[in-house]
Amino acid sequence: GFDHVFRNKNTGEVWILDSKQIAKSGNMSVSNKGAGGARQMSPDWVDNVLDKLEDGNPVKHTIENAKNSGKLNTGLVGVDKKTEKLIFIPTKITNIKK
Repeated sequence: GFDHVFRNKNTGEVWILDSKQIAKSGNMSVSNKGAGGARQMSPDWVDNVLDKLEDGNPVKHTIENAKNSGKLNTGLVGVDKKTEKLIFIPTKITNIKK
């Protein structure tokens, strides 16, 4: 599912963020076996997670509106254990090619 969903009330921009462990190399990775077999954080994955939410769910409505208006964004967040700083990385994850 979605770890975090944030909406800017003024702009309608929505962010779906996933919390990740940061590897010693500094990398974060997503699963290629997310909801419905889709790559985590990809458009297919977002749709698969949305399909699991009830129609009356306000988060589902918020994300669908942002998607339809081109204001949906995704990103990864994690804590760098060395510096103890929060790392935020905007992402554009592609679907797995079928």
